[in-house]
Amino acid sequence: EMLFLIDCSGSQSGRPIEKAKETLHYIVNHMNAQDTFQILAFNDQVATLSERPVQAGMAEKILAHSFISRLNATGGTWMAPAVERVLKQKSKAGDDLKRLRIVTFMTDGYVGNDIEIMSLIQKERKDSRWFAFGTGDGVNRTLIDNVSRLGGGEADYVLLDSSAEEVGKKFYSRIASPALTDVNLKAEGIELYDVYPSAVSDVWANKPLYFTARY
Repeated sequence: EMLFLIDCSGSQSGRPIEKAKETLHYIVNHMNAQDTFQILAFNDQVATLSERPVQAGMAEKILAHSFISRLNATGGTWMAPAVERVLKQKSKAGDDLKRLRIVTFMTDGYVGNDIEIMSLIQKERKDSRWFAFGTGDGVNRTLIDNVSRLGGGEADYVLLDSSAEEVGKKFYSRIASPALTDVNLKAEGIELYDVYPSAVSDVWANKPLYFTARY
């Protein structure tokens, strides 16, 4: 289950929003027909593609591309309601499959309430995985990196001169090949403290997991 959360506030106007839309178009194009998805766009309000996630069929993808193409970057940034909307999002009606929820979060990260956003995701994400994309050449890396770390995913940056196709391919190579999920650290024969990060992310192919601790 793919949930796409895209920042359409005024700070994203111009090339940042166009690069984010280009990347989102690519990702939507490459979803599997068995996937379900939803798009949520936010500034000081939240607009959604549909009430619930829909099947990733050809007709639904066409509607998604039309929705993405109409997005404009205007207004202020009010991120918390959009994040809460994602956290409370119900799955596709009648879908009894146990799907892994992947949240793709595209923003420059300049919201002013970083701690609130990070705390919401850490406490309420359940089994979902959050992949944050910093869009533009000047982004709040503290928020982007920590949303991904606390959300059990990975961060990436869609720079204005970067290839949306390459970013999309990298994203799919990650979510398609988790080496280990639901990881817990256990020390044997030694007592550790000040372990960082305290919430251990999944291990993705070709991406080592680092942690530090004292003993």
